[in-house]
Amino acid sequence: MIRVLFVGEDMERGTGGVVSVMQLICKHPYLADKVQFEPIYAALQPDSLGNKVIRWIRSFFKLLFALPQSDIVHLHHTIGNNFIGTSLFALVSKLFGKQVLLHNHAADFDDYYAEASRSLKWWVRSVFRRADLILIMSQSWRHWYEKIEPAANWQVAHNAASQHPTLRFFESRNPEALKFIYLSRLEQRKGVYDLLHVLEQVVPRYPSLQVVLAGDGDLADVRQAVAVKNLKHCVTIPGYVTTEMKCDIFQDASVFLLPSYQEGLPMALLETMALGIAPLVTPVGGIPEVIQNDVNGLLIPAGDLERLETALCRLIDDTALRNRLGRAAHETIAKDFSQDVYVEILFEMYADLLRSEQL
Repeated sequence: MIRVLFVGEDMERGTGGVVSVMQLICKHPYLADKVQFEPIYAALQPDSLGNKVIRWIRSFFKLLFALPQSDIVHLHHTIGNNFIGTSLFALVSKLFGKQVLLHNHAADFDDYYAEASRSLKWWVRSVFRRADLILIMSQSWRHWYEKIEPAANWQVAHNAASQHPTLRFFESRNPEALKFIYLSRLEQRKGVYDLLHVLEQVVPRYPSLQVVLAGDGDLADVRQAVAVKNLKHCVTIPGYVTTEMKCDIFQDASVFLLPSYQEGLPMALLETMALGIAPLVTPVGGIPEVIQNDVNGLLIPAGDLERLETALCRLIDDTALRNRLGRAAHETIAKDFSQDVYVEILFEMYADLLRSEQL
């Protein structure tokens, strides 16, 4: 059995895409008798500075005690202090002679790197070179990372779709329901304000349209914008949603909306596609590696409000289009982005790391 130190966010209390990926890996039955995971929660969750420091120090000492009994250290990271803390864990693990796998979940690492000081850029490249393997979410991101550090071992691991067994496939939905959902952080770079601008123009023509904007972020500002634009009767903002709450949100939803400016490969996109919900998204990050325009979703350029409005109206008007795209989206996930395929590929990566260590 392969012994893996699994370092990242708190899977019991954390939220978001990173936690979803970590839970998928740790809890999948395929790995149950092949990999022994030892979770270490090192991500600096929102808290006072003192509590963050104490939590990080505890995690660091837990890592030190666990390293001698481990084979691989699998570290999940994003940007900022999260990356700095993770990089220290990675370098200490290498001092112990362990195989280090960095798992990059950042959708904006390019901005982080561009704004970094000269010394921080050197540190980033140095950490990447020393890792034995770095997982990234798409080929487009791989091209970018290879430009800043061509000596690193970059591998693409597309995210896989989480499943909701309590929901049946989309044939059970009301095909005429006009329920569109957005599931991401409510912030400018995710395009939520572009969406509200377009909804202000569209809703008077389609009074039966219902839109759910689910996620944390700029809740107060988004709610104020909804009120100002007179959209409170058709736009619901539940805030961050748990897995249990998602089941209610997904029920009878027919379109997933994400007019984002920056992405890795959104878990929410894959999750909704698995349920046959048609995507209306932008070709950023790894999304074009999943979505073919007018085949299994609609793609519109980020920031193009006119084309966003046209695509939105097209989906509202055409039930057959929504169902066709939804069915194709479901088939895409079943074929290429299933959890089973994902964990099998990850296990082979673990095995390859151990084989390379023995050479």
